[in-house]
Amino acid sequence: MSLPSCSSGLDATVSTGQAARRLGVSDAYVRRLLRDGRLRSIPTPLGRLIPRDALEEFVSLREQAASSTGRAR
Repeated sequence: MSLPSCSSGLDATVSTGQAARRLGVSDAYVRRLLRDGRLRSIPTPLGRLIPRDALEEFVSLREQAASSTGRAR
């Protein structure tokens, strides 16, 4: 799964809800990933934003783990 590239600033980040939709998981699961330090984020006054490169990295690691265990995701 590849995310579209973007320029800079807020375009280079996604909300927890957007990340959840892209990963096919719940918002609560994304918040757990953030809390556990498994997904990087940027604190803002209104919540947390996830850098697109952090989301790409997480997807890549998840795909590698799934392929090494023989599980498709």
